[in-house]
Amino acid sequence: MTNLFVRIKESKIALVIFSSRYAELSWCMDELVKMKKRVDKGKLQVIPIFYKVSARDVKRTNQEGQTGEFGDKFWALAKTSRGGQIMEWKEALECISNKMGLSLGDKR
Repeated sequence: MTNLFVRIKESKIALVIFSSRYAELSWCMDELVKMKKRVDKGKLQVIPIFYKVSARDVKRTNQEGQTGEFGDKFWALAKTSRGGQIMEWKEALECISNKMGLSLGDKR
């Protein structure tokens, strides 16, 4: 994972492909947090791609947070994680999913 973070640090642009299973793995979420930090510093441009998942399910759409199948995977992962980490993930999801991106369904 360290090598992946090095590549993110070296990059000027990143594509984030959100799928229903994206939030199953903590390293995917940690990668997103790293990207958000680079975005906040103005050092990285991120383009989200929503593949067979609704952008609104990825975004923080209500008090509880993520919804739909994506949300189910996120909250299952959150049950095994610590509070500060979950907050970072939610902030990164909100930040990145609010960017101009692409939505790809079954027919693409």
